[in-house]
Amino acid sequence: KEQITYLEPLHKLIRINLRNTHITQVDVLASLMARGALLDNPLRGEYAEVDIRDNPIPIVDSDSNEGFNPLKDYWRFITYRYPYLLPVNPTREVVINEYMSSNGQTITDYDGDTTDWIELYNTTEGIVVLTGYYLSDDADNPYRWQFPEGTRIMPGSFLLVFASGKDKVAPNGEIHTNFGISRSGEPLIITAPDRNTLVDQVIPVAVPRNISYGRYPDGSDHWEFFDQNNITPNASNNSATPYSLPDWLSHESKEHQQVLHLPILSDAVIPSRQSKSRYKHF
Repeated sequence: KEQITYLEPLHKLIRINLRNTHITQVDVLASLMARGALLDNPLRGEYAEVDIRDNPIPIVDSDSNEGFNPLKDYWRFITYRYPYLLPVNPTREVVINEYMSSNGQTITDYDGDTTDWIELYNTTEGIVVLTGYYLSDDADNPYRWQFPEGTRIMPGSFLLVFASGKDKVAPNGEIHTNFGISRSGEPLIITAPDRNTLVDQVIPVAVPRNISYGRYPDGSDHWEFFDQNNITPNASNNSATPYSLPDWLSHESKEHQQVLHLPILSDAVIPSRQSKSRYKHF
């Protein structure tokens, strides 16, 4: 894949759109920024604009000089930057362990409704208090729903959250989000109370009706489908038997899987452009 070395002489560049251009390195951009390019210059009324979304740039450890890290000392000096914060590895003290995005006849909530559900798993040896954490199905709004005060998960334990859109805590203590999840595939995102730290993320995957999708074993990076006889909401997946989708369903599910770099945001107001005509395209 051809990289962007031809940009090196453009030390006065102020705007660039490299979205979905298959770049894997950002060293050239960092070199330009070190020389003052692609950065805000308020004295001249110039505000930089850089878009590097949807590229296969690896997310690596923070002490590495690879991935997005060459840009980290400059990124905050770009007013119109996409993603707003550079992607980082999730902390994963709590993970999305299993979920069902089209519940037609499996489990019911307190109201007797068959609503979507998301299971969380505490991977640590301590209690995790989720007060102030966020759960969302929208990469552009990772703060869509906040866990209620006092929500916690014991070490090595599970928490079932109903993605019902009801936004309440039921009399029996069950928790409901203010959103549902689509069977055609949506991201699921947990963000820490500081609104900057990505705790866990799940890429969009199409999950058939009455089938769950979960980590196997618990907390791992390996995922499997489970039929309604093997779903384990609020319990371990380890003893369940994975379900092999029929060929036509398997093809449909793979078509909906996407590579996702999540733009975890901050409390700052996020500027936006009404027109993209000011981008420099390559």
